Order: sequence, then C-alpha cells, then structure tokens
Amino acid sequence: METQTSQRQGTSSYEQDSDSKSASKAAGAYLVACIPCLNEEEHIASVIVRARKHVDQVIVCDDGSTDLTADIAQALGAMVIRHDSNMGKGAAIADMLETAKGLGATVVVTLDGDGQHNADEIPVLVEPIIQGRVDLVNGSREIGDGMPGHRKLGNRVLNGMTNMVSKGSVRDTQSGFRAFSRRALEEVEVKDAGIGVESQMIIEAQSKGLKVLEVPVQQIYGGGASTYSSARHGTYVLGTVLRSTVERSPLKYLGIPGVLLILAGIIPALDLLSIYNATRYWSLPLTIVTEGFFFLGMILVMTAFLLYSINNLEVRLRRSR
Repeated sequence: METQTSQRQGTSSYEQDSDSKSASKAAGAYLVACIPCLNEEEHIASVIVRARKHVDQVIVCDDGSTDLTADIAQALGAMVIRHDSNMGKGAAIADMLETAKGLGATVVVTLDGDGQHNADEIPVLVEPIIQGRVDLVNGSREIGDGMPGHRKLGNRVLNGMTNMVSKGSVRDTQSGFRAFSRRALEEVEVKDAGIGVESQMIIEAQSKGLKVLEVPVQQIYGGGASTYSSARHGTYVLGTVLRSTVERSPLKYLGIPGVLLILAGIIPALDLLSIYNATRYWSLPLTIVTEGFFFLGMILVMTAFLLYSINNLEVRLRRSR
C-alpha cells in the first residue's frame, strides 16, 4: 500500500481554541482528528477549521480524489496522506490511525469529510476518554435527531446484525464519528478496507473487552452525496459482518457444517453401494451427490482448522509483545 505523506505547519490565521483544549492539555492528552476524504473539496475546509479548534493535529487521507481536496487540506495545515487511487474508507482509516499512533496520539477522533458531522462536538466525544472512563466513544445518530426514515430502517438492520455478532448493544454501529483511546488504538485492528469498517471496528473492540460508550450527536444531511447507494452499502456491510462472524468462530460456523455435510454424504453413499450390490449398476448421479457432500464438507473443515490456527497464532503474537 503506497502512500505519500506531506505536512505543513498551521499558520496563525487559524488560531487554536485554547479554552476547548485546556482540559485535554491539563490531562497530558494529545488529540488527533482523522478525516477520510474522496472528492470533498466543497466541504473539507470547514471540517478542518472546526476540528482544529479542538485537537492538536488534523490528519486527512485523500483516498484517490480527483479534485482539490488534498491541496485545500494541506493549505489549512493538515497532515495529508495521499492514495494514488481509491482504496476504500477502511484503508484510509487504517493509514491515518497508524500515523496518529506514530505521532504519539492519546486520543483519536474520526469524522467524515463531507460535513455531515459537527466537528464542534469533538469535546463531547473525547471527554469520557480523557476522564479514563471508556476506551471508545461512538457518536450516535440513533440517539440524536435528524436521520431520514429510510436510512434509520437500514441502519437498524445493520445494527442488529452487528450487535448479534459482537454481543453488544450499540445503537448506531454505522457512525463514522468516533473517539478512540490509546488502548483502543493499540487493540483494535482495521481489517476491512471498505465501508464495512465501522461494523468491523465495533465487533473488534467489543471482542477485545473494550469499554464502549455512546453519546448523541448531530447529523447534518444535505452535504456531500454518498459514494454508495443504500442497497450497496447494506450488502457490503452485511458481508463484512458475516465474514467477521466466521473469522471469530471458524470451528462453529465452518467446522460443524462441514462435519454435517460429510455425515450427510454417507446416506447417498450407502444407497450407491446397495444399488451396486443388488444390480451391479453404478449410479453416476448418486456418485456425484456423494462426492459433492464429501468434498464440500472437507473443504469447510480444513478451512475452519486453518482459520482457527491463524487466530491462535495472532493471540500468541499479541501476548508475546
């Protein structure tokens, strides 16, 4: 994954709001805002200017934009990570979080570059983390007002699926407005490169036992248009949730079905042998059915053990760090 990073020091034209950041500095916190962008030249300036009032550093990932997004962000003093082509929101967030960790960030806030999040609400998200009460704060549009009905319905479906896997009760799993503690930055691995990253990170955080808190936030609709249609977004996220489910418990969701398929293959195999013994006729259809059950079952079982071994290896590597 090739990225180019450039940084330009902020100028006095955009003064930091010392009052809004006094609490964080007193606590020794270093706040970083991370903003993934794709062709957001109309909105990115206002997002950066508002965010800079509340954080020490702004990182923008220009994920293959063809407009002036990166130039505007750099001119406003943000650290800019450039992707030569569109790699996906998850890839953009992964690069920014790694950069933020390298800068020594103690609290990181993610928000979209299309102006749909009110950056002046950043203090609301970071305060519980600075106080040491939680590891991840989720800005929830379900608790707040303003979400259109069709989006709210789709969100509830995705919330239900995500919470079923994570065994949590997050009311807005698709929110991109979040704050992460240093522990969360270290523990939560971004595995999904696309728009399923929001659900994937919630599942990851709760599987690691991190404390998650939701706070109501404003959602400003009518800004930039979504890159994905509602149907495409929902389908992608559901795929991400299912993949996360299988990866977490491969023996349960792949191994057991595999064994059942192998056992089911015994029935047509017995019929095949019975017919052959009685008539000396070898049934090709029954042979295909039998082999299909056995081969598919074996593939699932072997995949389950492979994923199980990889998961155990990851756990051992984390413990050895």
